[in-house]
Amino acid sequence: IMAKKYIIEIEETLSKRIYITADSEEDALKIIRRQYYNTNVVLDENDFNHVEFKVIGEKDSKSE
Repeated sequence: IMAKKYIIEIEETLSKRIYITADSEEDALKIIRRQYYNTNVVLDENDFNHVEFKVIGEKDSKSE
């Protein structure tokens, strides 16, 4: 029996809760998005929440 090559996807989820003072939910989201995209808020390994492993497919050994 020949071993097969599989394509595996690893998906990690990072999450962080941040308190924002704003006039509305919409404004709070605008503020945090701006901070995030300006790299004022950065998620790292300390914000790890979940990992999932998925088999995406099988690599065709003939294409090697």
